[in-house]
Amino acid sequence: MLTYRGRAEDVVQRVANNWSDESDVKALTDAVYYALVEEANLELRQILAQMSGQLERAQGRLARGEAAFSGEKISTLLDAVSRASSIMDVFLDRGSAAKLVIRLDPESFDLGEALREFLALNNIKERVQLVIEEAPVMADRPKLTSALGHLIARFYFAAREHEDIVVSLVSKPGGPVEGFIGLSPCHLHPQQLMEEMHMPLNVEDVGIQIAYIRAIIERHEGSFFVAAAGESSAGFGFTLPKSPKEDA
Repeated sequence: MLTYRGRAEDVVQRVANNWSDESDVKALTDAVYYALVEEANLELRQILAQMSGQLERAQGRLARGEAAFSGEKISTLLDAVSRASSIMDVFLDRGSAAKLVIRLDPESFDLGEALREFLALNNIKERVQLVIEEAPVMADRPKLTSALGHLIARFYFAAREHEDIVVSLVSKPGGPVEGFIGLSPCHLHPQQLMEEMHMPLNVEDVGIQIAYIRAIIERHEGSFFVAAAGESSAGFGFTLPKSPKEDA
């Protein structure tokens, strides 16, 4: 999967380098998607030809009363199916193409400090439960901070009188940066949060939606999911790799 993602990144870079108007995001997304489809076409044909050949040979062995597949052949076929699935996920999904259009300019910074600055600048201090540790990451600071800031604002404006906003960010030794943003208690049903998370990404939208926030996290090789913190808290959890300098 990582190999295919790297190849997809190369395709996006090639298209972007030859693109004259990056402000036309829809047209750029279309161009990236068509380039990814073309890239996937040849390899999928090769995989199908490989699988077809093996199945034809297995059919011949069955006709002769021989065993159709050895354990090694089965592993080879399963590997081919896995490769095809990865190609479909990375190259043939328009959401993946839209995600890859998001350009990143990574730098090493403390995400915990950046979130504290966001809260202070936006005067978000009432009914807020904070657990924010030092969290060094290698990321696009404006995009990542803006995405998580919008996630905080999403719950801040949705909170009812008896609900607090929960913002948690911890950096465990030898592990990733782990975060949670949500409400305690939370009147929002987990199913509603799941539906928001799985909305298709549309990079032409003016506002920042949950799908975009998820895309930003995943573009940084992190994960984004519906989570609970304690008995009554619910919201979105996320993980991000630590800065390589921190792991060294």
